[in-house]
Amino acid sequence: MADFTAVTIINAPPSTVRNVFLDFGKYSEWAKFITEIRLSDDKAGPVPGSTLKVTLSFDESSSQKMTPTINENSEDAFIWTGTLGTKHIFAGTHKFQFKPSADGQKTELIQSEAFSGFLRSPLLWFVGDKTQKGFETFNIALKNRVESLL
Repeated sequence: MADFTAVTIINAPPSTVRNVFLDFGKYSEWAKFITEIRLSDDKAGPVPGSTLKVTLSFDESSSQKMTPTINENSEDAFIWTGTLGTKHIFAGTHKFQFKPSADGQKTELIQSEAFSGFLRSPLLWFVGDKTQKGFETFNIALKNRVESLL
């Protein structure tokens, strides 16, 4: 069960949405909340087992850097897991799902994250509202970017 979820309908097929989503080098032009994603090893590409360097911007004065590991990169989803210390202390599995409409011309973007570990409750109390708002902000920014390119 996800602790946070944001759902947005994008007026473009999933392949188009995924292409914009996976163009990490252009995030600085449009992205909100997730302001940067880089592969730790550019040679491997965004494949399961690769490590990312991700910068989250909760607001203009605070950001957080993390290094999650990619679990899945498929037509349907992009999933990573990050930890603080070990998974027993704090871990989050972050999902981006790209679901096609019946006619394949729209995408239901579902961004979610499920957290675990003994620091889960105190950390979510501290950043929960900002995280939910960040998910919604990112989804809208991706929608705007994709639809502006059509």
